[in-house]
Amino acid sequence: MSKAQTPEPAKRPPNDRGQGRKPIPPEERAVNKSIRLKPAHWGMYDELGGLDWLRSAIEAAHKRIKKAD
Repeated sequence: MSKAQTPEPAKRPPNDRGQGRKPIPPEERAVNKSIRLKPAHWGMYDELGGLDWLRSAIEAAHKRIKKAD
């Protein structure tokens, strides 16, 4: 009786072909932080536009500060 041959596992392609997700530069990486708000304030935050509103508000405030210098 002969042994059944097992197929060889598939080999991975070399990783030098530029495949996969490219690394993000450290200055562009997002940092997780948390804030505490009362439920009413979370409602206001959502009504204002959530994260998109917060990002635009930060950018606008930063431009005003730089303009004042």
